Amino acid sequence: LVASFQRPGDTTPYTGGDLVGINTSQNAGNAIAVDNAVFANGDGFRIERIGLRKTTNGVSNASFRVHVWSDLPTFTSIGDNGAQGAINALVVDSLQYHVDYFDVTMDRAASGASAGARGIGVPSTGAACIVRPAAGTTFYLSVQALANYVPGNGEQFFFRIEGMRA
Repeated sequence: LVASFQRPGDTTPYTGGDLVGINTSQNAGNAIAVDNAVFANGDGFRIERIGLRKTTNGVSNASFRVHVWSDLPTFTSIGDNGAQGAINALVVDSLQYHVDYFDVTMDRAASGASAGARGIGVPSTGAACIVRPAAGTTFYLSVQALANYVPGNGEQFFFRIEGMRA
């Protein structure tokens, strides 16, 4: 499965724990939809690894936590670059739909400035996580900076979700 998003057109540095999102507005769709992830309502997808690639090649402090949600999360009063909080105190209305997270460190980069960088993450616990969309066939991802990271202007992120329909 694949998904992607483009962050806002600025280079405002992130602090560890900040939401890396699509929009600086509060609750403005800062989770990324993974459409048609399963065949039918009630089915699941077993995620074994998540590859994350970005369009800039900087790897300094490029460490991210990719959260997996079975339904669209509502972030409480934050948008891109807002403090999302620690895993034991995420700034979200409810953890009802939080499934797991994958920590990804960008440790591979191309020599060209716009050629990109990438990394691969595994589940926080176990060999895989199974996400069953709360309704329909779509689940969601959100990205959190784990370190003080300076992004590229309008930087794009691409997810490669490895696993199988369960």
